[in-house]
Amino acid sequence: MLVYHSGGLLHRGSVCLSVPGNRPAESEATAADKTADATAAHPADQTCPPANSSDSRAGKTRPHAAGAKTSAQGILRIDLLRRQIINRVIPSAERCEETVADERYVQVEGVELKISNPDKMLFPQARIRKWDFIMACARLAPYLLKYCRNRLLTTIRFPDGVGGESFFQKNAPSFRPSWIETYRSGEIDYILLNQVPSLIWLANLAALEFHVSFHTAAEESFPTELVFDIDPSIPDFSKVVEVALLTRQVLNKLNLDGIAKTSGATGLQIYVPIEPVYTYEQTRRIGEMIARYLTEQHPALVTIERRVEKRGDKVYFDYLQHWHNKTLIAPYSPRAVPEATVSTPLQWDEVTEKLSPKTWTLHTIFSRLEEKGDLFAPIYGGERYRLDEILRFLEQHRL
Repeated sequence: MLVYHSGGLLHRGSVCLSVPGNRPAESEATAADKTADATAAHPADQTCPPANSSDSRAGKTRPHAAGAKTSAQGILRIDLLRRQIINRVIPSAERCEETVADERYVQVEGVELKISNPDKMLFPQARIRKWDFIMACARLAPYLLKYCRNRLLTTIRFPDGVGGESFFQKNAPSFRPSWIETYRSGEIDYILLNQVPSLIWLANLAALEFHVSFHTAAEESFPTELVFDIDPSIPDFSKVVEVALLTRQVLNKLNLDGIAKTSGATGLQIYVPIEPVYTYEQTRRIGEMIARYLTEQHPALVTIERRVEKRGDKVYFDYLQHWHNKTLIAPYSPRAVPEATVSTPLQWDEVTEKLSPKTWTLHTIFSRLEEKGDLFAPIYGGERYRLDEILRFLEQHRL
């Protein structure tokens, strides 16, 4: 059993023990300590790495990793939660991913959850199984939940993983546990992604992406940021970078500034924190003004044409997505693309022609978080801008 507390993953209670003769003997306590240490430091590494992985940590967490030589006749898995032995002996010649049972149990902040089909491959190219994905979500939770809190959630579920069929889910499913928080807006009961157990429960349903509203449930008419979504029309991300920098220049002239993040897919997004006292109609006017200014100043580079076939090679500046009942990918949400990318906040000095939205993935995001911390933090505790002066200007000039 894996135990998660608010401080993070503490230990794994489901321990793989070697059958006698598997390797040089060590005490059960020592083996458990090593497993706990490895899990606390690298919980996403618990499952077997790709066959070509050179990560030396795999030996710590899974001594029977693919390619490891052993004389054992098999592996027994002991579930310390149930205090029962799952009677399955796996020949040592088989790959380690085949040793995983059909279900596992985790305890997340006091809530016990069953993880079904933990060995299902969700990201084949990135070699990420459902168990890996759940471990990664647990590590992302302190960052992902900050922005998602009290916002209306839409997930995209991929029951058979990336490449399989998918569907959007706005309505909380009827089979949800009683402790899942929801909020009714119109005819929809939205999930509020406020708790780690909710995140893990959704991850078990193969919800691979988390999209949230621009407003909180308490203030449905007032967005908390002014947001611009910048997307390429052709595979040339350098143009997206150029438009993002031009957008920042315009914002600075208006005495505003924002935080950029990769979408994790193909584009960049810019968030300008504002006092949540302006309606969507008011923020739309400002967004449209900036969009039209950019298209007029840079007609060969920027477009606001929504139809893809009419954009040519121009960068699409989407100010219309910022609206009632619409959503955008949350900061630190994984994306359902082959590389298992993550929507990642940036420093402005990183927004250069060398930038790629595919740089940060579920394999690489954690070292970045350790190095730079939460670059989206100013959105939560930093300055929030007032838009009164800009709105007065628009009114005076009837723009």
